[in-house]
Amino acid sequence: AILSRREHRTNASVKALYRRFDYSFDEVCFLLPDDHRCRPLEYRTAAALMTLLILDDWCRLTPIQQIEQQFQVHVGQIMGAGETAAHLILGMAALIESEDMTDPAVAILRQHAFSLRFGIPAELEDLYQDTKGLLRRSELAALSQLGLDASGDLGTVSQEQLSAIIKDKTRLDALSQICQHRTKEISMNAPYLTPCRLAGARPSSIEIDGSLQGDRYLVKIDGFPVYLTGKSFKYFTKLAWSRANRDGGWIYKEDIEIGFNQARYLYRMKNEMNTFLRSNWPIFENNRLGYYRLDLEPEKVSINFENLKLHSDHELRVLSAPARPAPAQVSTAAPC
Repeated sequence: AILSRREHRTNASVKALYRRFDYSFDEVCFLLPDDHRCRPLEYRTAAALMTLLILDDWCRLTPIQQIEQQFQVHVGQIMGAGETAAHLILGMAALIESEDMTDPAVAILRQHAFSLRFGIPAELEDLYQDTKGLLRRSELAALSQLGLDASGDLGTVSQEQLSAIIKDKTRLDALSQICQHRTKEISMNAPYLTPCRLAGARPSSIEIDGSLQGDRYLVKIDGFPVYLTGKSFKYFTKLAWSRANRDGGWIYKEDIEIGFNQARYLYRMKNEMNTFLRSNWPIFENNRLGYYRLDLEPEKVSINFENLKLHSDHELRVLSAPARPAPAQVSTAAPC
């Protein structure tokens, strides 16, 4: 029912695929048979392709009304297709896991399954889970536009902004309680030093020290010690290294870490650091094309390469090597 007979006759799904990807069509042409320009697709193939396009919009937080109008489907069909696809993908993940529990495809497939089931990008899974499903899809989209990908960031949103997004008072009150609990939890787990406040909006220096204390790694912001968990230290170190060693300082998200969760962990890193710093420093920039950059001049960045050589993470040890990779060619679009 996703594809009408008329749409099949007019090759609507192939046309929609061409419209969507346009100049980047080479990236998705594998979805079509080699002879698709000579003969129409079989109905089942055409319907599967149309379903793929619908679910792509569904997972990208495209408004339901827009999807319904564009593809002439209703929300029940969209959710049903998402549930079916999620079920099949979870089955694939289970088969792979039965052969190799360490295969990274397992986590990636499960992230896809979450996105398909709920119509929410994978990077918003933490926000969805931490708020116990209180947020509707449209509300998550509104919060995402504010740059919030983790529940801890909700503390930076005013009550007026939240009230404008979440109209239901019962859910708004429940969400406020969750945010207060989360802020308290972060405060209890992260700091064992008195927080400082930067003199300005940005620090005058940062040092990637890398000394280990307990299960945390040391960085110094204007000389003030900040201890980060392993994942946050890795992200911050890669941002700092790229800022100091690459023209422009931009680093692509896949070079930070392979997968779908870079935004989630970047915001976790930001929350950890702000627990110590109590500052308005944004820490990193995002050009909205998948590239990130430390928000600091390269001459203000220093790295203790001797400590980095001893780090347990191979990717960080590689950064301490004398040879440097060629500067990355990144977009010159102005950061948002």
